[in-house]
Amino acid sequence: ISDEERRRLSRVVTGKGDANANKDALPWHRIKNRFDVAREYLMLSLGRLTKDKSFAIVLFGTDAELLESTPKLVLATPAAVAKAIRELDAIEAGDAVPGRPHGTLRGFTNMHGGLDVAFRLTSEGLGTPDPYVDPKMLLVGADTIFLLSDGDPSTDNYREVDRPDAGDVQADPETRAEQEKVPDVTYYGPYVHLDDYLVDDVQRMNLFRNLEIHCIGIGEADMQLLRALASAGLGKAREL
Repeated sequence: ISDEERRRLSRVVTGKGDANANKDALPWHRIKNRFDVAREYLMLSLGRLTKDKSFAIVLFGTDAELLESTPKLVLATPAAVAKAIRELDAIEAGDAVPGRPHGTLRGFTNMHGGLDVAFRLTSEGLGTPDPYVDPKMLLVGADTIFLLSDGDPSTDNYREVDRPDAGDVQADPETRAEQEKVPDVTYYGPYVHLDDYLVDDVQRMNLFRNLEIHCIGIGEADMQLLRALASAGLGKAREL
C-alpha cells in the first residue's frame, strides 16, 4: 500500500471513540499490502467479540474454504479467537510468477463461492447446498456476514476447461493482461462478469434468511457491486 493509503487507513475508526484515539490500534509496521490491512482489521475485530458470539472465517481465492480453526460457527472464547488469529497470521503470499511480481495469496477471487459457504455455515458444520430453504438454518445458521474484498470477482465454482474459440483473447482474469496463447483455456461461469447474476443469487439465498450483509472494500474493490450486495442484505458498504 502507498503512504497515502496508509495515512487514510490510519484514520479509520476501529470501535468506539474518534479516529485519533484509534489510529495506533493496528501494528502499522507489519502492514505492507492490502491483504495485511484486511487481516489486521479482521484480527482486531475478532479480539473484540464477546464470548456469547459465534464466528467463522471463509477464505475465498480460486476456491472458497473455511479456516481449519473454524470448520463451523464456533463460540468466540479467548482460546478459539487466539487459534483463528494464529492461523490468519501464518498466511503468506506464494512465489512471484510472470505478471504477479509480488506473488499470489490464494489465486483468483471467487466471491460467489465464498458467499455460498458463508450462507451454509451452521454451529454444526456446513449445511445443505440449499440453505435458503432449509428451516434448520434459521436456528443454527449465521445471522450476519462481513465481506472483505480488494478486487472484482474473477472466478466462480462453475469453471470449465475447453479449447479456445476463434477470436478469444487469453488473459489473466485478475490483471486483464493478455497472455501467451495455450491450447486449453478456463471458461468461467456467470458470477464473474455479470454482477446482476451475483446479486440476484445472493437475494435468492437470503430470501427467507434475512442475514445482514456488510461489505468492506479495500483498494481496487468494485464498490458498486459491494453496495448492491450490502443492499441485498440490508447492510452497509464501506470503502477503506
